[in-house]
Amino acid sequence: MPKTGLVISGGGTKGAFAVGALEYLRKVKGIQFDLVIGTSTGALITPLLVTDEIDALKQIYCSVDTPTLLTKMDALDAFTKGYLFNSDGLSSIIQNAITPGRWAAIQASPKQMCVTGVSFQSGNTTYFHTGPSLNVPPGAVAYPITSGKTLMQAIAASANEPCFTPSIRIPETGGEQYWDGGVRDYVGITTALMNGVEELYVIILSPEANPYQDKDFNSLDQVLMRTIALLSDEVGDSNQRYARQVGGAVLYLNSLQQYLGGLPGADKARIAAAFQSVPDPNQPGASLANPFSGFNLKRNPVIIRPDHSLADNSLEFGKGQMAGMIDIGYAKAQSVVA
Repeated sequence: MPKTGLVISGGGTKGAFAVGALEYLRKVKGIQFDLVIGTSTGALITPLLVTDEIDALKQIYCSVDTPTLLTKMDALDAFTKGYLFNSDGLSSIIQNAITPGRWAAIQASPKQMCVTGVSFQSGNTTYFHTGPSLNVPPGAVAYPITSGKTLMQAIAASANEPCFTPSIRIPETGGEQYWDGGVRDYVGITTALMNGVEELYVIILSPEANPYQDKDFNSLDQVLMRTIALLSDEVGDSNQRYARQVGGAVLYLNSLQQYLGGLPGADKARIAAAFQSVPDPNQPGASLANPFSGFNLKRNPVIIRPDHSLADNSLEFGKGQMAGMIDIGYAKAQSVVA
C-alpha cells in the first residue's frame, strides 16, 4: 500500500469543515492515513484521527461554543499580558480529549502524527511528532512527543493564536513561548512531502478566492482577526501552489526516469544516479543535488477546500454553525474524491 499523508490547515471554528471531509474520506472511502500533520484547529483533529474516532470529533465540534472555549480579558490585563482572551476552556477540552487510553493508543499506532507550533524566542517552526524521526524543512525543528502531557501542550500551543490567546510553554523544549504554527506554516505540505508520502490529501479551510467583506473593521480584535485571516489565506494559497508545482515536477521526473530507463541500451544505473545529482557546470568538482530527491509522490496532491468563506470570525464558535460546516466538508470531499 502507498504511504498516504494528510495535512490539515488552521482555521479555528472552520475545523468542522475538515471533520466533515474526514468523515467521508474515512467512513465512505476507507482511506487510511500513515502521516497526519495538523496546524491550529488541525492540531486538535489529528490525535482523534489517529485513533480513528471521527464520531468523537463530530461530538466535540458540535458541542462547544465561544463562551465554553474563550473568556474576554479585562482591557488592562489584555494590554499587559499580550492577549485578548483567556483560553482555559480550550485547554480543558484538550485535556479531556487526550485521556490516558487515547495516549496509549496513539503511542501504539503505526500512524505518525505531527502538530505545528512556532517559538517566539527562536522564530523557528516547530513540529511536535509521534513515531520515528521526522524530516523538516531547513530552519525548522522537530521534537518527539514523549508523554500525553507534552501532546496536550503541543496541541494547545498550535491552537492558540498570538494576540488573541496566551502562549504555551513546553518544559521539554526549554520553556520557550509557543503559539499557532500557522504564523509560519499554515499548511504543512512541505514536511509531508519530505517524509516520503506517495499520496497526499490536503484540507485547507479557506476558499481559493478571497471573498469581499462588506463591513467596517473598527475594534482591535476585528482588525487583528482580519489581518491574521488575510495572512493565513495568502500562506494557504502559496502552499497550494507549491503542492501543485512540486507534485507536477516529481511526477514528471519520475516518468522521465522510467522513460529513459526503457530506451534500448539504456544504462539504468547511470540514469538513476543522474536523477540524484549531476556535476555542477559552474563549480568543477561540485555537484547539484536533485531538490526533489526523496519525494515519492505517485500522483498530484488531492486538495479539499471550501468554495466560499465558512466564517467571518474563526474564533466565533456556534454549535449549529459548526454542524453545518461538517455537512459542507462532507459534500466537498465527496465532490473531489468521488
